[in-house]
Amino acid sequence: MEARVQIADGSVMAGILREMAVDVEDAPDPFEAILAREYPRVRRLARRFGIVEADLDDAAQDVLAKAWAKRGGFGNRASVSTWITRIALNHFSTMVKRQRWRLAFSIPQAARRPVVTPRAESQTKEAYEVASRCIGALSRKQRDAFVLRYLEEMRFAEVAEALGITEGAARARAFEARSKLREMLREYEL
Repeated sequence: MEARVQIADGSVMAGILREMAVDVEDAPDPFEAILAREYPRVRRLARRFGIVEADLDDAAQDVLAKAWAKRGGFGNRASVSTWITRIALNHFSTMVKRQRWRLAFSIPQAARRPVVTPRAESQTKEAYEVASRCIGALSRKQRDAFVLRYLEEMRFAEVAEALGITEGAARARAFEARSKLREMLREYEL
């Protein structure tokens, strides 16, 4: 977690950047440097939350734009990464709901079923798509805990901080998600 250092001019961001070994004088706005560093992680998080490939860049940029707009409200309560993760979770949840609604009315029922093909490349792609659908079918609470813990490889303490819950609750949600995913994936024989 980034250190939150209050420096003489009162800039918490400058202190965080110094701890990250970023030259504050080179960044026109220290927060801009943080956003640039976070972009690949936020984009990866969007993919793992089931945002379609065509929307990944827009989704990541939307999250960072929201963080930029809310930068004045960033407090010293959490690390910048955790704070941006929380903004991302809320934004991606809304996007996934919209995508599901659009898909429900645009894709025939038969096309929603997995297609089994003999080729290994197709099977790998199918397994990824099935896993993505199953993760998307989890409740928001379970999906958030699962993605942060197992795909983003955050510690349970960080997951708890990002979700605003206790560490025990984070563990329980991640365990419930893994159990449900096992059940769902058994149906596909993966």
